[in-house]
Amino acid sequence: MFMSTAAWAKSNMWVTSLNIFYNTFESTPSPGATTKHNQTYLGLQAGYIFSNNVYVGAVYNMDTIETSSAIKAKINSLGPTVGYYFENGWFVEGSYLLNATYQQYSSNSDEWNQGTGTQFDIGYIMPVGSAFHVGFQMTSRAIDFKNYNDGTTNNSNISYRLNEVYPMIKLMFIF
Repeated sequence: MFMSTAAWAKSNMWVTSLNIFYNTFESTPSPGATTKHNQTYLGLQAGYIFSNNVYVGAVYNMDTIETSSAIKAKINSLGPTVGYYFENGWFVEGSYLLNATYQQYSSNSDEWNQGTGTQFDIGYIMPVGSAFHVGFQMTSRAIDFKNYNDGTTNNSNISYRLNEVYPMIKLMFIF
């Protein structure tokens, strides 16, 4: 049974959510062999929605990219989040990402670290029960990595910027 108004309307509550994105695609250079790519993006959030619908919390992102050509990449980031949950189910959130890392594994282990950036989410969520909500969001993320390490050398002169926009499914639990 769907509730007619959002559970957070005019109440204080703790919330946690799992945000999920999965994508698979193939790329073929000419000439060359086809490479299959699998992307899994997971975001864990925990926070508090106040009676005025303001959200304060934190996000931890764990992204994995794997290919059939033995290249694997992991992107991790963590940061505080603020947002607003409208009574009609729409929401906006903004996060400042700290201590982000981007690790790539192939013939050697490359890592960009000391990453900072921003993440913005806009979405819609609807109640499925009194404590469980399901929805979607569009996520825009920009992270600047300031240091490169190839396993033997640290180099702060090599930086890397990551810009991403992708849809996610949001599963929210209310306590």
